[in-house]
Amino acid sequence: MANIFQRRLKKVISQMKRSGCESALLLASRQDAPYSRDTFYPYRPDSDIRYLTGFTGRDLTLVVSTKKPGVLIIVPPRDELKVKWIGKPPNYAKLADTLGCKAVVSDDPTTEIRKALKGIDLLYYSPLPGTPSYAVVKELFDTPFHRRKGMPFMFVQSEFLLKELRLYKSSDEIKAIKKAAAITNESLFDTVPFITDGAWEREIAETINYMIKLRGGGIAFNTIVASGKSAATLHYERLDKRLRTGDMLLIDCGASYDMYCADISRVLPVRGRFSDNQRKVYTAVLSAQKAAIRAVKDGVLLKTVYRAAAKVLANELKNMGILRGSLKSIMDKGSYKEFFPHGIGHSLGIDVHDVGSGHSPDTFRLRKGMVFTIEPGLYFDTKTGSIPPCGVRIEDDVLVTDDGCTVLSKGFPKEPDEIEELMNRR
Repeated sequence: MANIFQRRLKKVISQMKRSGCESALLLASRQDAPYSRDTFYPYRPDSDIRYLTGFTGRDLTLVVSTKKPGVLIIVPPRDELKVKWIGKPPNYAKLADTLGCKAVVSDDPTTEIRKALKGIDLLYYSPLPGTPSYAVVKELFDTPFHRRKGMPFMFVQSEFLLKELRLYKSSDEIKAIKKAAAITNESLFDTVPFITDGAWEREIAETINYMIKLRGGGIAFNTIVASGKSAATLHYERLDKRLRTGDMLLIDCGASYDMYCADISRVLPVRGRFSDNQRKVYTAVLSAQKAAIRAVKDGVLLKTVYRAAAKVLANELKNMGILRGSLKSIMDKGSYKEFFPHGIGHSLGIDVHDVGSGHSPDTFRLRKGMVFTIEPGLYFDTKTGSIPPCGVRIEDDVLVTDDGCTVLSKGFPKEPDEIEELMNRR
């Protein structure tokens, strides 16, 4: 029986055959990202390679073609110097057996790629500079059509081909995302005792990261810990402020598990209780998130989910005296966008902003089996009416079902009374 990776590769070939011409998909492992001079960031495998093969190592080129043999991997010969410095190479023979394909061992992968692409008209490629696959693609770009001699002459980026596969999550993928969310929530619980007056934002961020790693998770993205006015910056990075008793603390973090990501945002009062004005803003965002989650179902337009949240936020901003006019005029003018300046969420999977996240919300429909974040927010970078500078974003990860959705990231509280109770048990 074909395994999950063989089935995915067959689906890719089936999709390519719909083009009516000989087609191929060309992918390669990422290169190491330089940190400085001759040191590098921790290696992050290519998402598409991981999805199609399960492989998380370096130095792999994958060719999937409508021509025989269908699937081919190109791998380097054993390099004893590399073995000495970084250890044994992956078991490429075992990988080939798992994929049911041939492995070509070569120290000249570009030549092998050219051979595999002979007779191909349409090439789906990944624009990763520095890889042998992209070197061949760039060479073809620069070669006049009449000199290509049976090589590809039509080019499409690989995401166009793979997004429809990766958008719909299998049961194993959903389990991995739930596990990542559970690790995230447990790590947040363990971090709460450290959220005290005078603590640094960076201390809280590193505590969360440590707790995630202690549980066997990876860090899905740079952890955001933003206190007070800092939380009005959507992707705040500085982490250089001390927490103050009267602040709210926005935390946006996520573990990864088996490369599948969680993405969760919560807001906590440093002193243990929300002030009246803080509670107004917080409950407005929570109500908006609940409205958006209720709107999620198979076939719904993403903009419908967004508008469900936006309408609640606009009405609450009107009730606070921040916006004036009828709710209809506020919605029509979009004046609420000054305080809610981003979308309602994004696709989630192997990448935290997974394939499909760039679709227009006006035309994109959520479908059963997709996983999306729901994350409305309100942000005030200066004192606005009675509201102090602050930011509130509440985010959960949901699986779209036939008639609604399942929240995959349940665990850490978001009801204000429950949050206060938790904070006062520190």
